[in-house]
Amino acid sequence: MKFALVLSCAVGAQASQHEEGKCGDDSKWNYNIYAPETSGSYPVMLYVTGGGGGVGGGAYSDLADRMAAKGIIVTVLSRLAAPAPEKDADLESLALTWLEKNYDTLGLTATADFDKLLLAGHSAGNHVTCSFLRDSCGNQKAKGVVMMDPVDGYDPFGFINTYCTTPGQKLNFDVPALLVRTGLDPKVNLGVACAPDRISNQRFFDAWSGPIWMANATKYGHLDVNNAGTAKMGSLVCAADKLDNAPYQEHIAELVEAFTNTIFKADAAAESRLNDASWMKVDVELQHDMNGHGAPFNAGCTLKSVLV
Repeated sequence: MKFALVLSCAVGAQASQHEEGKCGDDSKWNYNIYAPETSGSYPVMLYVTGGGGGVGGGAYSDLADRMAAKGIIVTVLSRLAAPAPEKDADLESLALTWLEKNYDTLGLTATADFDKLLLAGHSAGNHVTCSFLRDSCGNQKAKGVVMMDPVDGYDPFGFINTYCTTPGQKLNFDVPALLVRTGLDPKVNLGVACAPDRISNQRFFDAWSGPIWMANATKYGHLDVNNAGTAKMGSLVCAADKLDNAPYQEHIAELVEAFTNTIFKADAAAESRLNDASWMKVDVELQHDMNGHGAPFNAGCTLKSVLV
């Protein structure tokens, strides 16, 4: 069962499934919106796809449906353009502004609570989100971050040295985060890994300033967040397993639910789940760092004046 109405729209074009949903001329994104079908007020997730937004949003529909079923309005952002993280961070800011202005016109049952905003992404989409946070804490509105297989930059060979993080330094923003990754992320396939160790996952974890929880699904691959067909095609490039990715996607959705309950409800039981592998649906290795923060883990983003 689908737990979402899917809205897709491009610049200046009407939404394909709701005529009142029109993207702003400055947004330059395609929007795929997945919302709970039952009435109520829900947190909002702004999710930038892999390749810095270059992967079509529809490739994430199964995962987005699962997260929507847990009570989150998931807006997947994608755009067919060459990766440009700093420019795309500015465009993500415009996308958030567009969504706040237009959400109520889209005819969705679920009410969006923009005071509970999560910024999220997959692979190099996290570089865009990281830049957005570094510049403005997500228009001063981000309350939490969900990173999936985060890659800093978009050149796995390291020739283009455009990074949001710097080894040995903490980022200039402080915000709670959940980082989900896979064991096959750094595995070389066709001469390159889709998430090389030196520019992915642990690099973000070590640079984070706020409370952060990381779960490594050791048997899965970089594209298992995508729909099965996309993941299978992508296995030609990214190292892949032969496992059904549905349990992994449900695992992610349950982790995101536990994370949101931790930061938005100060739910101690939910926070305990983030540190307990016994209930999780797949084999995982867990890591967390409170970075000097104590419970309860309050949602919110604070910019620091200098890197430390």
